[in-house]
Amino acid sequence: MNRVIGEFIGGSARIWEKRGERIVGGLQLENGKEVWFEDAYVGEFSSNLALTDNGVRMGYINRMGELVIPMSFEIADDFSEKLAFVSDLQKTWLIDTSADIVHEFDESFVTGQFSDGLARISRIPSQGKGENRIDGFVDRVGEWVIPCVYEKQIEKAFEFVDPDDIFSESLVRMAQSGKYGFLDKKNRWVIPPEYDWCSRFSDGLAAVRMRSAYGYINRENELELPLGFDCASRFSQDLAAVSIHGNWGYIDRKGNLQMETRYQWAAPFLNDTAAVCQNNKWGLIDGHGIWIVLPQYDAIRPFVEGICEFKLGQRTGKRDIYGNEVIGQTETPRGFADMN
Repeated sequence: MNRVIGEFIGGSARIWEKRGERIVGGLQLENGKEVWFEDAYVGEFSSNLALTDNGVRMGYINRMGELVIPMSFEIADDFSEKLAFVSDLQKTWLIDTSADIVHEFDESFVTGQFSDGLARISRIPSQGKGENRIDGFVDRVGEWVIPCVYEKQIEKAFEFVDPDDIFSESLVRMAQSGKYGFLDKKNRWVIPPEYDWCSRFSDGLAAVRMRSAYGYINRENELELPLGFDCASRFSQDLAAVSIHGNWGYIDRKGNLQMETRYQWAAPFLNDTAAVCQNNKWGLIDGHGIWIVLPQYDAIRPFVEGICEFKLGQRTGKRDIYGNEVIGQTETPRGFADMN
C-alpha cells in the first residue's frame, strides 16, 4: 500500500502517500476531501495548528489545511501552551494562536517550548563560541523570569533543543561552571549545581550522574535510588529506562525492574510507547514490553496522532497503526537527532 493514515482529530487526519520516490503529506477531512502539501513541510499539530515551511518562509495551518497564519517568518516554532516564537533573524516575537503579538524582543534567539508556563530563550555567543548556549526563561507575556546568563556547553546537535531543558514540576535543570543543579521559578538554586548531568524532574524524581554512575534524586536532593546504573533517563509514565552492565531495561519508581535488561538501547515512553533497540534495529514496545512495532528500523519515533516516523538506511518513512508504511527519499524528520 502506498498510503498511510493517522487518527481523526478535530475534523481531519494526517495522510502520507508515496509518489515516485517522494513522500507527500496531506490531510483527509471527515467529509472525504483531501488537502495535499506538495511543496511544503508540515509539522505536527499543537494547539490545533501545525507549522508549515516552503523552504523560504514559515507559517501555520489549521486542521482543515487552511493557512491561518501567513508564511511570513524566517524561523518559527511549534505552538506550545497556545504560544509560539517566530523570528525574522533580526527580532523575535512571541505570538498567540490568532497571530497577535504578545511580546517583541529586539534580537533573534534560539527558543524552546513552553512548559509550566515558562519557555527557554537562548543566545548563541559569537566569536568562535557557537558550541555554547546562554539560557534564560520568559513567562507567557514574554517577561524575563530567569535572566539569560546561564551558559551550557553543546556537545551534540540535539542539545540545542534538548527535551530535558524545560520547567517540569516547577523546577528546571541548569548548568553553572560545568555542573548541573535545579532552579525554581524565582531564580533560586533549590538543588545546588553539583552533578555532572541530570534529567528534568518527572514523577518526583530526576536522574543524575556523578562521575560515571547514575541514580535518582528527589526534590529534597536526597538520593532515592542509589548511584548504581551505567546510564539512566527520566521517568515517563511511571517507568524509566536504565542501563545495567551494558543492557537496557525499565524500572519503576522504587527501582524494581519492570522490564528485564534485554535491549541495546531504550528511550523514555511517549504516548504509551517507547523506542527500543535490539540486534541493532529499532522498534516500539508498550508499557508491558510487548512489541507494537517489531525491531526492523535504523531509527524510529513513537506514534503521534496515529503515525510514527522511521529511518531505514538513507530513506525515511511513515507507518500507521495498521502496519501500513510508505518509504521514500524525504528529508530527515525533525526529532530524529534527539531520539535514538
